[in-house]
Amino acid sequence: MAGLVVGWLCWQWATRLLGTSEGLVPVPAACVSCAVVWGLTCGFLGLGALSLELLALCVPLVTLSLADFAVRIIPNECVLAVLAVHLCRVAMRVAQGSLGLGQALARVLAGGACALVPLLALTLVMDRVLQAESMGGGDLKLLVAGGVCVGWRLLPFLLFLACCLGLCTAALPRGGARRGEAFAFGPSIAVALWLTMLFAPVVDTWLLTWVF
Repeated sequence: MAGLVVGWLCWQWATRLLGTSEGLVPVPAACVSCAVVWGLTCGFLGLGALSLELLALCVPLVTLSLADFAVRIIPNECVLAVLAVHLCRVAMRVAQGSLGLGQALARVLAGGACALVPLLALTLVMDRVLQAESMGGGDLKLLVAGGVCVGWRLLPFLLFLACCLGLCTAALPRGGARRGEAFAFGPSIAVALWLTMLFAPVVDTWLLTWVF
């Protein structure tokens, strides 16, 4: 029930950010999406610090997905909200003593830098080669926020998952690819970020065991 209410709030927030409800998916779709996300989060993680962060992240992630599907815009307010939610959890861990201040700053900066520098360079090169915009500024900012949230070690997994989901989204009629337009990449990034954080302990353990 809480997820349904949050979905309605996300739809209202998207309407306010865009100034119109034209092009937005129906309210029931937003409500069901949030209800599914909340249910899966609580089912997999129970109630804890990570699950609370994911439940809070659901709000900006669903809102920006609605906006991107509607008008191909990822509002800066949603990206800032994603960063704010994660930084609040980091601050709580520092206050509790489970994470040092220097270590926390290093993780945040490393995750953001590892996403920003190579992706910005790749985008500039592809824009010149294709003579067209290869990735929107909102997509880039959301990926940088994702790097801050998951850290440099999980960033490649996030990017790979986002690209796989993006290919599926491009094939959808609402994705825009069939009309020769830029498809909405934001929802794919949002889902990939949520899944990466949901399975972060498992993926991180696997990476530490077999890669690093």
